[in-house]
Amino acid sequence: MNDAMNRSPGPHLGRVRCGARQRGAVALIVGFSLVALVGAAGLAVDLARLYTNKSELQSAADACALAASAELTCPAGIAGCLTNARQAGKFAALKNKSDFQAAAVVIADADVRFSANFVPNANYLAAGAPADSRYGMCIARSSSIGTWFLGVLGIASNLVTAQAVASLQPSASGAGAGGACPGAPIGACPPAGGGAYAIGDWVVANATGSGTATDLAGPKGIYGAAIKGTFRWVDWDYPGGGANEVRDRLAGTTTTCGISRGSTNIAEEGVKQGAKDAWNSRFGIYGNGVNGYNVNNAPPDRTGYSYPTKVGSVPYIPVGSSAYADFRARQSSFAPFQGQNGVAGTYDSQGPGNPQVGGQASTSAEHQSHGTNRRLIAIPIVNGCAGAGSPVTVVSMACFLMLNPMANGSNGDVFMEYRGAADAPNSPCSSGGAPGGGAGGGGGGALVPTLVQ
Repeated sequence: MNDAMNRSPGPHLGRVRCGARQRGAVALIVGFSLVALVGAAGLAVDLARLYTNKSELQSAADACALAASAELTCPAGIAGCLTNARQAGKFAALKNKSDFQAAAVVIADADVRFSANFVPNANYLAAGAPADSRYGMCIARSSSIGTWFLGVLGIASNLVTAQAVASLQPSASGAGAGGACPGAPIGACPPAGGGAYAIGDWVVANATGSGTATDLAGPKGIYGAAIKGTFRWVDWDYPGGGANEVRDRLAGTTTTCGISRGSTNIAEEGVKQGAKDAWNSRFGIYGNGVNGYNVNNAPPDRTGYSYPTKVGSVPYIPVGSSAYADFRARQSSFAPFQGQNGVAGTYDSQGPGNPQVGGQASTSAEHQSHGTNRRLIAIPIVNGCAGAGSPVTVVSMACFLMLNPMANGSNGDVFMEYRGAADAPNSPCSSGGAPGGGAGGGGGGALVPTLVQ
């Protein structure tokens, strides 16, 4: 019996015990592997979610910076510009969503910051930035993002951010270079007597339906040296389009891009009364005609205050005297048009024809809630103005201020003021289009919002 008890187990029993140990080891390895695989998968899922949020927030930050920079056209000392830029940026950013388009983007007033120069991030200011800032930075933030697997590692939630910087830069210029989207279907004729326009010069057009060369000579003769040139409607898509196209582009319901120095597929269209309601919408003046323009489908500028003003008004701004500084102040106070339907006011329509301006003028509150920069327009100076239907070539892009609405008369005069080359770094005009032009007063195209960081 003792011999039996002392005998070693047989080979079969040893193999059984060894196999059990091996199976136990394999189970442990599989278990650890499953934990590692699940952890890796969880890590990949959570990181992919965070990466997707980062991409979505970057789109919001880009949109914010571009929209804000489009408003950075104010000179120093003009109130309200950064407020308008911040509102525009936030409005654009909040059109975006995060977390697979299921959550709101978070962007506070302090997340939209400005600087006069391209500087390190810490130098962009949410408060106290100069009014003539030229760079806008936006920070878009996610809501709290809960993690599915990283929570096991103690990372329960994350906040993702993205930022972008944009400024106004010259658009691509030269035939076939991409070009800009002009602010209105208007072309300025060459200065009377040759040379170049100077900042503050006035140009005029006679709002008739005939579109003949006499429409150009008449108004200039009335005002003499106070007027330096003339302007006309232009058809960007000649020979198509015409009056309806001009009206739609003035109202802002359609646009044309790709216009730059050397563009030739355009023609003059006169200055037609048929586009009066669309032109006047930029002043916040809306008629009851078939077009049905209103502050929603054809928004006004931030002010409808118009020039020239009457003798005795403060300030008195006659034909040919710069209205720009006063216009900027009126934008800041959202002043409405002051001469509706001939009611006594400070507006002097000037020129021949019926001096009354028909329609209902927007209120100050409507200019504040719906207005934007609709009267500062980047448009081309063309090589000549021979008459309706005449082909013209773009010589350069320029910035002009629309000064007054069209009156009811068939030959009322409308004025604009020259505000410099549209590619100048301090131009008050911006446009849409493809960036890439060279700055310097005529070498590039109109300024367009451009991401720089």
